[in-house]
This record gives sequence, C-alpha cells and structure tokens, in this order.
Amino acid sequence: KPIIDTNTGKEIPETEIYAKYSKAVVCVFHFYRIVAESPGGKKLILRIVKTDDNQYKLIYFLDDDPNSQKLIQGINGTGFFADHNGTIITNRHVAIPWQSYIDLYKRFIAQDSQLKNAVSEIYGQSIKVGYVLNGTTYTGLNDVVNCVILSQKTDNIEKDVALLQTKNRRLPDTEIIPIDISNAMTDETKLISGQKV
Repeated sequence: KPIIDTNTGKEIPETEIYAKYSKAVVCVFHFYRIVAESPGGKKLILRIVKTDDNQYKLIYFLDDDPNSQKLIQGINGTGFFADHNGTIITNRHVAIPWQSYIDLYKRFIAQDSQLKNAVSEIYGQSIKVGYVLNGTTYTGLNDVVNCVILSQKTDNIEKDVALLQTKNRRLPDTEIIPIDISNAMTDETKLISGQKV
C-alpha cells in the first residue's frame, strides 16, 4: 500500500520520506551496571556470565575494586528525534535494560551462600546513555553524545517505549527534521501485519 500524507491526501514516495527524515534517526547507546547493596551501604557490582561449559554464573566485585569496571554492560538500539527540544523516542529495553533482568539477578543471589543474607537491594545504575547520529562512525564511548532518561512511558513492560533528551534540550544539527508523531496511530489493535505506518 502507498504511504499517504494525512494532511494533503497525496501519496509520498518512500525515497522522499528517507531523504527528509533519515538524519533524525540515531543509534542509542546505554552503558550501565547492576548494583547489589548491603544494609550497611556496601556496594557490589554484579554480572551474570556464560562459562565455557555453557552454564551461567554470577560474578561480582566491590564497587571500589578496579575489576568492577569489567562488569559494565552495554546495549544499543535505534531511536529518533521527535521534536526540536532534542527528545528521542527509543525502546524501553535500551533506556532501562536492567528492568527485565533484576529478578534473574535476585535468583542468583538467593542461591549464593555468601550473598543471600548480605544484599538488601539490587538495582541498575546508568553509567552513560546517549546517541550517535545516523551515518557517524562509532569508535568508542567518546563518540556517544550524552542524554538523560525522561520517561519510561509506562510501567507496563510490554509497552517497550522510553523517552530520552539531549542534555542541552536542542537538536544537534539544524538540518535534522524531527519525525512528527502527532498523527501516529495510537490504537495498536487497528494495525495489520505488513501494513506501512
């Protein structure tokens, strides 16, 4: 089916849409760690790793141990600028990646005789979240432009949407045309598989 401009009723070629909005699409990066805290405030940095024999195990270091830096995790995904204030719409699992795994970490802690009575709280901690512009070569952490997490949109984790915003609350380039979502479909039950939206 052709893509129709809802304001004019005219068909919009896909190449025109790409040319207009491709600069608004970004790659979102999030570096984070999982923290377990004791009642006394001592912090452990945790990570579940796969062993050579395809098993999973929990490893951890004290927060002030230099080895804890090795337990920083990362995830990336896509997003897009939705307004001139630098708001980026992305996936919740990229903005708050630990949310799906906290229960798994709790189970591993419950099975660890040293930790099960020593941990009072477990949570994710963002180290750096940001974006790299479409067409930019990513070479490392310094290429990621910092953002803040504005909203997880909903407490329902099945709704995989989150909002980020540039720290200066502006678009990084005047040539970027934000993707206008004011006419977006809001009733997902009306979507048809394969339909262009």
